[in-house]
Amino acid sequence: MNFIKKLGFGNFLMLILCVLIIFLAEYLFLSGDKFHGIFIGLWAPTLLGVMIYIKLVNDERKEYNIIFFYIRSNLRYILGLLYDQ
Repeated sequence: MNFIKKLGFGNFLMLILCVLIIFLAEYLFLSGDKFHGIFIGLWAPTLLGVMIYIKLVNDERKEYNIIFFYIRSNLRYILGLLYDQ
């Protein structure tokens, strides 16, 4: 349960979906339907790539907000020093 909390429920569901896709692709490939197995097998890395991209975009926004807050607070400090004189 701690793993799910650390990973996040949405990410955990996406990983379960990827595992199911891999098993389905293996079943199709080994049962003789090779092209459909390969096609469906490519969905799992695509979903993982989308998950990584979304995480990077969210992390970049958080980093941008931290930098913006730091600049804004320093700017207020500098302007406060200038106007106090």
